[in-house]
Amino acid sequence: MLDDIAVNLARARMAQGLSQEELGNQLGLSRQAVSKWERGESVPDLVNLMALADLYGMAIDEIVRGPRGEGGSGCDEAELSEPLEDEPEELPEDGLPGAFGCEDAADAPPAPPAGPATSALLQRPAVRAAIIGCSIAVLVISILGAFVALKMGPAGDPATSSFAKTAQQRDDGASSFAYDGRLMRVASEDFAPESIDRLSVDWYGGAAQVYVVDDEETGGMIRVCEDSTIPLTEDEVVRCAIKGRTLEVSSAHAGLMLEAVQHVNIQVPRSVADAFDIVDMSGLASSFEVRDITCRQLTLGAASDSVSVRTSGVTAEELAFSQSGRTQSTLSGSFKQVRLMQNSGGVKLVDAIMPELLEADVAGGDLVVTLPPWGPFAVDVVNTGGAFSCDFDRAGTALVYSERAGREVEALCYGAADVVEPLYNLSIGTGRISIVSDVDSGPVKE
Repeated sequence: MLDDIAVNLARARMAQGLSQEELGNQLGLSRQAVSKWERGESVPDLVNLMALADLYGMAIDEIVRGPRGEGGSGCDEAELSEPLEDEPEELPEDGLPGAFGCEDAADAPPAPPAGPATSALLQRPAVRAAIIGCSIAVLVISILGAFVALKMGPAGDPATSSFAKTAQQRDDGASSFAYDGRLMRVASEDFAPESIDRLSVDWYGGAAQVYVVDDEETGGMIRVCEDSTIPLTEDEVVRCAIKGRTLEVSSAHAGLMLEAVQHVNIQVPRSVADAFDIVDMSGLASSFEVRDITCRQLTLGAASDSVSVRTSGVTAEELAFSQSGRTQSTLSGSFKQVRLMQNSGGVKLVDAIMPELLEADVAGGDLVVTLPPWGPFAVDVVNTGGAFSCDFDRAGTALVYSERAGREVEALCYGAADVVEPLYNLSIGTGRISIVSDVDSGPVKE
């Protein structure tokens, strides 16, 4: 089905004397997009089909199915040759053999002309509207069926899946969020670490990871590489640019997340694991992960139910994290100052040191803060309908000054009765905050 559509699209274009590039320019698309239609790798959407119909002066059904008695609609699938690889050859003067139809297509008898009554009937607006509506419905069903067939392959034969044909198993451990293990490396670019102070990642669709590798693996360069479940064109792969001293990494466009699972891996040489002063990651990726780097400020955002965040082995003076989706995130490392905002879901903060500042606003969901087993510290809790618990020994209360409140507050003290700092400011809506100690976490107290 999809090969028939591809053949008919190519034939209709060439009948107009247009190249793929000329057609793409008229539709506001790239030549590669037109080429993918004619190779059977994708199909035009309804808007582009309507534009093609206007441009060719044809009905949408004729563009997709071909004129009656010609092309894919009049041939057995076995008689079709291989689909187009790129710009098709010019049409021969004696018909449409080979890739453009059946060998005997030129010998097919012409369709009889419509009679006067039929022509008059077709001129009625209601009849024309009904025909167009039915054609569009048939077209949409055909396109959806062809698209599903392309993605899934014939029933009972998973080996013919387009993923299985094109994707390669990656076993180097780079993409820990592998999608069914079927990923291929589609892009890679290196950047000199001395020219970068900040990393900004805006990613959609798959996973975005920042992690440390041995210098020999990247030649001492910061490497941005992308893995995908399907081949991508140059217009679709990861976009990287240095602006000022900021390395900006982003998805080509959010629409691809509907077709492909794309993972971006940002590999940092071990000798410059502290290359970034600021790391900022946001978007609608399925996962964000940061491992083993050192920076001054780490900002992470989980903006939907599909986004989870993980950090491990990270050292940062400041950690800022927000989560609005019903997902589970784990933040592990050594953080001096921590600011958390949480609307739902679950967040586990494991700090290897006693943070100097901890501010948490939990409107909903569960926040579990795991700290080393020593103190002392105090907490100022504003609870309007949630729950708070702490498994450290409580020594009493003290009147301490809260910078957030701008006044003295009566705080719960843990570890010493006269503690005044650090003071952790906690706000609870309908969620829950738990502070627990972990004797196995964190370095030995000096």
